Amino acid sequence: MPDDQPPEGFLRIDFDRGRPDPTFNSHIGNLYAKRGGKGTRDEFVLGFRVHQHMCNPAGGLHGGMMMTVADLVGTMGGSALVGLRKFLPTVSMTVTDLARLFANLVTEKNDDWIWPAMVEHPDLIGGFNRLDSTILKACHGSVIAKEGADGLLGLAIEHPEYPDGLGVVVKIAHGWNPQATWYIARYILGVLGFEFRNPYKLRRQKAFIVPEAIPPNLRDRMTTIVPWDSWDPDVDRWEFEPEEFVATAR
Repeated sequence: MPDDQPPEGFLRIDFDRGRPDPTFNSHIGNLYAKRGGKGTRDEFVLGFRVHQHMCNPAGGLHGGMMMTVADLVGTMGGSALVGLRKFLPTVSMTVTDLARLFANLVTEKNDDWIWPAMVEHPDLIGGFNRLDSTILKACHGSVIAKEGADGLLGLAIEHPEYPDGLGVVVKIAHGWNPQATWYIARYILGVLGFEFRNPYKLRRQKAFIVPEAIPPNLRDRMTTIVPWDSWDPDVDRWEFEPEEFVATAR
């Protein structure tokens, strides 16, 4: 294993504890934990250095590694907080759980570097013209977004109507569909007062969003969102001589 030189207070977790064969947790790389004061946000902190074997072919941290760490934070952190020295399995990890994590990013935005780093470098999050990077630019620091996991979009939204933070996770059931995800995200953010463009110019067509995609108390605001783009008179015009199409008597 490489020498990660973890920050002060972080200790390497020995998952194998003398077992002759390594477990899954040891295969993924070194993980470190730090304990802080009771009742503080640092009561249990899990961390690791990102290495190449943890990344996907695009060079970013693999979603499977992210979920593994989220799983361990929930089980190990939960048992540490209640003082239980037993193994706890993860029964389920739902999009509701992910939404709560995104909401927590709002309440903790001034306590770490994640929020400002994403806002200041939006094109490093998804890429130019990608949905998450476009949201980061269009919402001017009030929303952070991340795509991934085969049709999933996570949103952490700072909004006066939600003082405890608002986390939204969109999952496309049939898999990755950036166009459909874009339309849904545009309405979710639109009813909260955020504006950003369609994925491409929608001329002579419009996206249809069922009202059930929006919470009942916000559905009346859907009418304020224009689903199509304005016509350009220099593009959307046809010049012809009407006389050329008049039937002549035989």
